[in-house]
Amino acid sequence: MTESYNYCKTNCKNDGTRRDGTIFVKENENPVGIVTDRDFTTKIAVNSLSLDTPSKKIMPSPLIPINHNEPISAAAEKMTNKN
Repeated sequence: MTESYNYCKTNCKNDGTRRDGTIFVKENENPVGIVTDRDFTTKIAVNSLSLDTPSKKIMPSPLIPINHNEPISAAAEKMTNKN
């Protein structure tokens, strides 16, 4: 996880351990968003934003929680309804 105010450039350098293209973003130790490689591509590269843009500026939020006991179909339905 990274803090929401961290720069995208810093996150890319520091997050080499994850192989799924995601960076979880937190504020005050609480998860507040996720930045994916697609977010980086569509918001930083396409819009010519600086690599010093804070993660908070490009992350989709708020996070939409789901109970860990819910079936994957419930997650898919929430994603469909919120997108």
